[in-house]
Amino acid sequence: SNSGYLKIYKITPGGAVSIFGTISTNSSCYGDLLIVGNYLYVGLYTGNSNGGLFQFDMTLNNPVVGQVIINNKDIMGLTYYNGALYASAFSYFASSSILKIILNHVNPSASDVTTYITETDVGAMGSWGICFNSTGDLYVSYFYNRLIRKYDHGTLNKSNISLNFDYP
Repeated sequence: SNSGYLKIYKITPGGAVSIFGTISTNSSCYGDLLIVGNYLYVGLYTGNSNGGLFQFDMTLNNPVVGQVIINNKDIMGLTYYNGALYASAFSYFASSSILKIILNHVNPSASDVTTYITETDVGAMGSWGICFNSTGDLYVSYFYNRLIRKYDHGTLNKSNISLNFDYP
């Protein structure tokens, strides 16, 4: 990020590089990218809860600025499952949450976003990566405590998978 914009680059199979789109931000930032259909979704983490989730129409040559779906939440991991986009809302000290965004129309907005899971225990701070397995169980990695948590499909009963390694 420089001069107030995060640049998203498009690289063709032949190696040509061009700016595909931008997101206005005054913070150092990073996040996840996910393509669903003709749309690129960009999760933005700023470290100060000023991030968000943005949608870019990939059928356009240069969409310039992405449509804001979620604002004022640091979005890290993204995954798609069964007609919905799921996003991990990272938090250092407060509860972490997994958000569910229904993608049943072209321009999803904040009204299409619901909280799927909220974690308030200290052992699950810092939700990061997320994915579903083939049976619909959700796995969430947590930045702190070397933890992956499994949420059973349908019930959302949770179990922990501890990882035995030190941080780099």
